[in-house]
Amino acid sequence: NALNKEDYSLAILKYEEALKIHKDDLVESKIEKAKKNLELIGQEKELNKQYNDLIAKGDNALSTGNNTLALDNYNKAKELNPGNQIAYDKIKQVEKANNLAAQKEILEKFNLKMNAAKSAFDNKNYQQAIDLYKEASTINPSDRTPKDKINDINKMLANEKESEEEYKNLIAKADAQLSEKSFNESIINYKKALKIKPNESHPTDQIKVAEQGIKEQIASSENDRKYENILKTADNQLKNLEYQLAKATYQQALDLKSEEKYPSDKITFIEDKLKEIADSKIKMEESNKAYQAEIL
Repeated sequence: NALNKEDYSLAILKYEEALKIHKDDLVESKIEKAKKNLELIGQEKELNKQYNDLIAKGDNALSTGNNTLALDNYNKAKELNPGNQIAYDKIKQVEKANNLAAQKEILEKFNLKMNAAKSAFDNKNYQQAIDLYKEASTINPSDRTPKDKINDINKMLANEKESEEEYKNLIAKADAQLSEKSFNESIINYKKALKIKPNESHPTDQIKVAEQGIKEQIASSENDRKYENILKTADNQLKNLEYQLAKATYQQALDLKSEEKYPSDKITFIEDKLKEIADSKIKMEESNKAYQAEIL
């Protein structure tokens, strides 16, 4: 009964008492079996003690944040008693914690690179920003944000290059038009250039030059009209032999356009004509005097 109930110590004791009464090989074999089972129980208790000690050491190490030592103890426990699930569960717990810690470290490094890249971008250090986004992508390849940012920068740089070329072409065209005094056309192109680069001073300054040119053109056109009207009046006066009036009117035209030859020539012609008339008058007077003298 004691053997069946696995009370091996009691079974051995009773079997040994039976042997004192009567020697029996079967009883001796049962004693041997009981002793072996008792030894196995002792070994199992020792094994469980070592196993539990290792689990306790692992738990203590885990509580202090030493995951490496904890994992080492849990693995030793697993090897000591592969059939016990506790060590497996503890190992999974540590591995999960390690994965979370690794992910946290990766995220921290990733965010540092992303923030540095954004700072470089904000300071217009575009190549540096691209390099930093590449490093961030290497740290966390599963996140597409760095690749998208790099694509955005490349697109922006391509657009800026295209805009720069368009700006230069517009400025060159507008400058040529300004030099040719096509003021309205040059203003249109300067304004187009300003839409691309609103802060540039050159197109703004040149628009002022063009506007001044338009004012001068209008003033010159008005001056031309006035000049032509004065010449027309002077020519009519000259035609009517109103030499003094014509001379004064031609002088008005010359005051408007001092470089013009026509009014200057007409003034010279009138002065010669007036001299001729004066000389003729003098001769006439002298002739009359001589005539009167002969009459007397």
